[in-house]
Amino acid sequence: MFFRTALSALALTGLLTFSAQAVPLYNQAFLNNLGWSSQNDPIGPEGNFATVYENFTLSSDASITDLTWIGGYFGSVTTGTITGWTIQFYADDILVQGPDTYTVPGAVLATESFSGLANQTLRSGTTYDYSHTLATAVNLQAGVQYWVSIVPDLVLGNEGHQWEWKNGSGGDGRIVQNWFGSILPDQSPDVAFSLSGNLLATEAPELDPGRSTLPLAFVGCILGVLAGRRRVVS
Repeated sequence: MFFRTALSALALTGLLTFSAQAVPLYNQAFLNNLGWSSQNDPIGPEGNFATVYENFTLSSDASITDLTWIGGYFGSVTTGTITGWTIQFYADDILVQGPDTYTVPGAVLATESFSGLANQTLRSGTTYDYSHTLATAVNLQAGVQYWVSIVPDLVLGNEGHQWEWKNGSGGDGRIVQNWFGSILPDQSPDVAFSLSGNLLATEAPELDPGRSTLPLAFVGCILGVLAGRRRVVS
């Protein structure tokens, strides 16, 4: 009884946190209605003929829980119907092509495939906003370059339904694209997306010198009461 009361008191002082609220972690803003093909044809011979990979670096250790991105349709008078998506996160790697060296996506760190339209919401014309909450959060470190790919399942068909990840800004100005098996390592500009989630604590927070010391004194009293109760019982 006294232990539960003590926990409640600690919670009221704000010294214990039982849940974390998702916060913005990374953002590349929408630039224009141009973009890069990223698409899997689930029934046609082309299959996953185009994948866009975007690099990013977090400023804090974090657990990624949510993504937003901007994309749209092109190549036909109708939009077609997306039936699902695959999102993947990758470690960083190096690609050497002739005299040039590029950073590119390497080992897959996490994969999530899901059905539906990813909350597709019209922005303008054939450009849409998308969002998704991951079933399993992805923990990433600060100061390390990672990559993410977002690929819809969309039948190409006779009308040429195609989807592209729209251009963005705020990154390093380049993407990597796999186009029918060929790696194009230095395309530009960025693509538009954002990441949010929870910060991962790496060290105890510093106390604010201007903050009242009353909560700490209160906690001390509670712990003293608990210790006294243990002595009486024993």
